[in-house]
Amino acid sequence: MTFHRVTVRKAHTLSVMLLLASHVAAQVGPVPRRPEPPTMGSPPVPRSSISVSPGNWSQLAKFIPVNGCCNGLISNPAAISGDTVVVGQEALGDGSKVVAQVFARTAKGWQNSPPIAQLSGSAPTEPSMAPVAIDGDTIVAVGPIGFQGIPGYAFVFVKPASGWTNMQPTAILSPSDDSNGTFGQSVAISSDTVVITDDGASKSTPGEAYVFVKPAGGWHNMTETAKLTASDGTTTDLFGWSVGMSGDTIAVGAPQFGSISDPGPGKAYVFVKPSTGWQNMTQTAELTVSNSTGGEQIGLSISVSGNTVLTGAPAYQKFLGAAFVFQKSSSGWKNMTQTAMLTPGDSAALETGWSVGISGTIAALGSPVRGRSPNGFEGGVYVFEEPAGGWQNASSTVVLTGADAHYNQGLGESVSISGKILVAGTRIKSALGTSYVFGLP
Repeated sequence: MTFHRVTVRKAHTLSVMLLLASHVAAQVGPVPRRPEPPTMGSPPVPRSSISVSPGNWSQLAKFIPVNGCCNGLISNPAAISGDTVVVGQEALGDGSKVVAQVFARTAKGWQNSPPIAQLSGSAPTEPSMAPVAIDGDTIVAVGPIGFQGIPGYAFVFVKPASGWTNMQPTAILSPSDDSNGTFGQSVAISSDTVVITDDGASKSTPGEAYVFVKPAGGWHNMTETAKLTASDGTTTDLFGWSVGMSGDTIAVGAPQFGSISDPGPGKAYVFVKPSTGWQNMTQTAELTVSNSTGGEQIGLSISVSGNTVLTGAPAYQKFLGAAFVFQKSSSGWKNMTQTAMLTPGDSAALETGWSVGISGTIAALGSPVRGRSPNGFEGGVYVFEEPAGGWQNASSTVVLTGADAHYNQGLGESVSISGKILVAGTRIKSALGTSYVFGLP
């Protein structure tokens, strides 16, 4: 079984403004704005008296990257597969070559420990937001996100026979046609296939997703095997803002906030590998939310597990946030609206669904600016479990928070699940890019 969660290039509303302002044309201006409350079947407004708990989950470990970066502008996203966690190394052109750090479960189980390896790029990094993905013995880390004439590329690292160690990339992945885009916006991996996106914002074109399939002789420097696009894509959709993959299924988020004056509600696209292998293609199915009105940012985060897609909508209901579950029908993926809506069960939530993860019957929604005084912006992760009868609308009061992650920690900037283990990343300002590992018995 493989686990591969999107590392969505996380940044909060202010961070998004700062980052995109630096490389997006003024006519696009994709800055999330607070929408009017949507009219879709909104859940009851949570009461402040509702109590939350971690349920059966417990914190197992806390990982702190060496030489954390950037003083809180953005974040160090984390991803997990089996007994290994990879944390992206943010860079602001500081001359460092390190793009990711690797942590692992010890012989005594999960426990606080330093990184076992630092993964370096081939040259000092340009400004980047460090998306990472992992599946088994393969890690993908994005180098510079291409913009303003800087070509984007990503690094593949394959675990040596002797185990993870400080190393240079096994291969470099680059697009064949994208020297001035945002290649590297988001990344996902499943087995021998990697998908990397460019949301099109910096070059005012519809976004694209690039698929790379490992050659028979193993990973080596290469351009894409195939390119995925939306048949109805526009320059303000931001197709590729998020991406997830499981087996032969790729899901791409398009949050549609590229127009400040008239944002769309957002949506997601599903692509299924043809029987002859990946090839240039448009979507197999389009996923939308019923009665959405605009500005919900559906598709800002996305994750796939088997026949289920989970996508976040952090601006839903005045930024309370939510996530939507879509399940493949018996006849396969087709255009559809949501199977279920997942919402936070207490009033401390904010921007829930900024990050999402799903593995089997467990879904998790990051809410990185969750919290009340004196623990404002401590963040948290809402956890849901699929009922025996299948996914249905639900609110959760199972909330994971770090034992020492309180004021201004931003837990839930990223979230990734592998089986019964969950890793959540933080903002860097107070937490230095710390990641927390939680588990079920």
